[in-house]
Amino acid sequence: MRRILITILLAVSMTSAAFAGELFATRSKDVTSKDISLKFVLEKTTWDDEDVLIWGTVKNTGTAKYRAVQVVFTVRDTKGKFIGRHTWYVEPDEIGPKQVGYIEQKHVYCEGRKPSRIEFSVVGMMM
Repeated sequence: MRRILITILLAVSMTSAAFAGELFATRSKDVTSKDISLKFVLEKTTWDDEDVLIWGTVKNTGTAKYRAVQVVFTVRDTKGKFIGRHTWYVEPDEIGPKQVGYIEQKHVYCEGRKPSRIEFSVVGMMM
């Protein structure tokens, strides 16, 4: 019984490590009229066989204040094919100069397909 449990734990550990090594996060190359120059920093991702969960921060390095700041996440497979997209608001909803907003345990539904790449873009309105 102990050997089976160790084997299961090792298999789960190896699967998690393989996923962590395969997932890449990059700023989206697509630019929209809403794009702003706030900096998103990915802190952590996890995969639960359905969704990819995301934690990160948005830093305002500029001099303007922004409200309704959102991060748009697009998830793709190893071939670059679209899996899913979701937009999440940053907390707090207003980020002043030198302030930080947070994305905490937000998900992108992946239809059970293992993602390989997360693209992100920060959008918001200047005050």
